[in-house]
Amino acid sequence: MLGYWGVAWNGQEEYEQARNWVACQFHFPNSNVKELSVFEVNIRYVGGFLAAYALSGDRIFVEKAQDLVDTLLPAFDTASGIPKSLYDPNTGRTRNYGWASQNAILAEFGTLDLEFQYLSDITGEEVYRDLIANIRDLMLKRVRDAGGFLPAYYKDSDRTWVNNAPMSLNGLSDSAYEYFLKAWIIDGRSVQHGRSLASDTSWQAATASAEDEASEECVFVGPYEGFYLSEYATGWKSGDGSQSLEYTLSWCAANPTCNGVTTEGEGNRRYSARKGRILRVSPNDEKSYILDSTLPCGQRRVYPRPVLNETSSASRRQNDQDAKGATSNDDSVAADTRAALESLELYTTTAQYIKQRLIKEEDDYMFVGSTTKPLVMDHLACFSGGMFALGAHTSVYGEGDAANEADLLVGEKLTTACRHAYKTSPTGIGPEQMTFNPFRPGPGKQYLLRPETVESYMLLWRITKNEMYRDWAWDAALAIEEHCRADFGYTNLKDVTVSGSLRKDDSQPSYFLAETLKYLYLTFCDEDTISLDAFVFNTEAHTLPIKTKRRADGASVYAGLYVPK
Repeated sequence: MLGYWGVAWNGQEEYEQARNWVACQFHFPNSNVKELSVFEVNIRYVGGFLAAYALSGDRIFVEKAQDLVDTLLPAFDTASGIPKSLYDPNTGRTRNYGWASQNAILAEFGTLDLEFQYLSDITGEEVYRDLIANIRDLMLKRVRDAGGFLPAYYKDSDRTWVNNAPMSLNGLSDSAYEYFLKAWIIDGRSVQHGRSLASDTSWQAATASAEDEASEECVFVGPYEGFYLSEYATGWKSGDGSQSLEYTLSWCAANPTCNGVTTEGEGNRRYSARKGRILRVSPNDEKSYILDSTLPCGQRRVYPRPVLNETSSASRRQNDQDAKGATSNDDSVAADTRAALESLELYTTTAQYIKQRLIKEEDDYMFVGSTTKPLVMDHLACFSGGMFALGAHTSVYGEGDAANEADLLVGEKLTTACRHAYKTSPTGIGPEQMTFNPFRPGPGKQYLLRPETVESYMLLWRITKNEMYRDWAWDAALAIEEHCRADFGYTNLKDVTVSGSLRKDDSQPSYFLAETLKYLYLTFCDEDTISLDAFVFNTEAHTLPIKTKRRADGASVYAGLYVPK
């Protein structure tokens, strides 16, 4: 049920039943949970709840999503700020997968941006946006230093990228690249196209005068008992009575309300606050802090953000210094706009590397391999046709730039390769892996009810209006119905190249409902249903709304069906 939020409910009664179950029966984690996957909980549960909120406006879904993310926060307490893959809420133990040599996986830590940014928007708590900002810093620095090459593994203990790990659009990396693009789209594409943040400070608002406007209605003295200092740097933010400066304080534990005054500890500093949020340190203090003080202590665990590396931190401080002399007509320019610009650079830079190094053309289609297996393309990579098409549709290189049309052609040809795998299969269904030059199925010949090919069909249909993509989607739907239908639901196939009942393995993954069937439905329904101009899909096909503008007070306004207050 949680996987299928986000398209439509057949009736109010069905919605109320589902909503009431979530409100009263959904408790997570519980004693039966041994370990939580940060990635899976985020894309499936958090994304599902956020999509339900975006379409209904019911705050119960925000509460559930926030509770889940707060449960995961200990996983982010690492040397780099990149979360561990797994967290045991019963013991507090965190770890990465042994099969990944204890490395962090790009597809996991690179696939948090959409959900965490939206959660910050609708709760007003910047901690979630801050957590992913450091991850983005690490990825962006790597991409700039390596000319777009982004390996699938990061070794947290050494704070280094594993250079012999593959770069690809296959598993281990895939969803990170779609999030680079969609993190820019979801911000309303409000930043200038194609500009490098490394040489651009126009995203920053000149808000030095905002310090003079700070209200003295609440005074803080600290550091408080139980608070921990962790360094980060981010852009200036104005319009809502607050700024993001150089340091942050976290972990609201000892003080009953976080709004009192204490003089315990050394290095006490005085703060001015407005609306329950620290604005700045007193003028004679060389450092600045931010503390989210809107919630009673003890209700939420907020973990400190790890220290950035010196290069990144110094670069940010220099950008902040440069911004003091900048001018801006948009008082609502904020940290999320900086995030959008960084994401845009991540997407365009890595996309260029992928097109030059990993994509190859064969007959009338293109395929994408990896740096270690250049002729093998996973079914998982079939999302890439839709990704390139969506980037072209949103003019990722700027309005009227010919590079957009070139990327649309790349998207179409990549999707044609996946269609070829389906068309040439005896079952009409493509395998888990495809080998090219020449084309043949395998080495993985199973079908795991995956959505990536029909996802690209749906996006290309909506973008090009070419009926061919609907025809291909219908062929896939008929093949799935014929070969995967079981007595109760649908099942994976062990081998798409042979026929017979032995092909079925009696397993239906949850993403079949959340993604495969949803994308097929959206291919044939009215295209105003979940419009591409109003929503993006997270990697589990949950619908998150696109911002259209920001109000004068800095709040976001969305194109989606519901506008968060």
